[in-house]
Amino acid sequence: PRILWLGVGEGREPLLALGEAVRRSLRERAVAFDEKPLQAHVTLARVREDADRDEVRTIAQALRVPVEPLVVDVREVVAFESVIGRDGPRYTARHAALVAGVG
Repeated sequence: PRILWLGVGEGREPLLALGEAVRRSLRERAVAFDEKPLQAHVTLARVREDADRDEVRTIAQALRVPVEPLVVDVREVVAFESVIGRDGPRYTARHAALVAGVG
């Protein structure tokens, strides 16, 4: 799928370290997961696989907007299962945990 995402700049390293810690924990428990390199990002939109060239151009033009830096307070981490099917992705929350020191 063609994905529009916003990359994480400042704060990227701790986020990637968290992701690696989760991966280590999954390996220790023999839980299968996607081994692709981690990309610290927020998914904003997906472009349909069957989108024609004009639709893709229109979407690309609409994306030419300034993006201000975002600051986000994270209070909870949720593990989702992602299954991409014919009708698009389906996400199922599998586990949630509060972030230590918050609250």
